[in-house]
Amino acid sequence: YYVAPGNAVMAVSVTPGPQWAAGAPAPLFQTDTDIENYDVTPDGSRFLISTPAEKDRGSPLRVILNWPDLLKGEK
Repeated sequence: YYVAPGNAVMAVSVTPGPQWAAGAPAPLFQTDTDIENYDVTPDGSRFLISTPAEKDRGSPLRVILNWPDLLKGEK
């Protein structure tokens, strides 16, 4: 298994031994985020993929202190 350009996870069959041989690469799946690290179950049926955390976490949290007093001024 390896990660090709464009975040495509590929599989290649290999035949070990004195006459080592590799088959043709076959795409398994593609992700829309960069893959930093990955691991595969021994039977190749599941992948665990580490991806970078999102940089934009949305709106910042705002804490308004003494908000009841601010409401008293509204009419």
